[in-house]
Amino acid sequence: MTEFSAHTEQLSEVIRYVETRGNALRLSQPLCLRARLVAEELFLNAVQHGQIADRAVGAIAIQIRLEGDALLLLFEDGGVAFDPFAAQDPTVHHGSVAERPVGGLGVHLIDSLASRREYQRCGDRNRIRVWLPRQAQK
Repeated sequence: MTEFSAHTEQLSEVIRYVETRGNALRLSQPLCLRARLVAEELFLNAVQHGQIADRAVGAIAIQIRLEGDALLLLFEDGGVAFDPFAAQDPTVHHGSVAERPVGGLGVHLIDSLASRREYQRCGDRNRIRVWLPRQAQK
């Protein structure tokens, strides 16, 4: 796992990590872009809403690896326990922007890109796994 401090200024390092791993794994450009979008979303939400007490290096950790026919993005943070996927109503983003409730668009984005995702609380850390299919879903 590669560790990052929980500061928005670290976003460029997160992006660099995703791109470097993408090149090392010989990912297609579209798959690398999907991984970057998911990593950005998870990172910014953890920093902005996670109430991470220890903002030192290691507060957020990311790992990207191939697993079967998918790319696995593993994301951990030391914020308050929060399952972003719990009780998500898949119909809330079908109306116009004015009719939609605040929040949840990040989960909607992840769901549109991922073949599978899951949340676990491991000790004092949130762990999110997102599987991105190697081929874009239609």
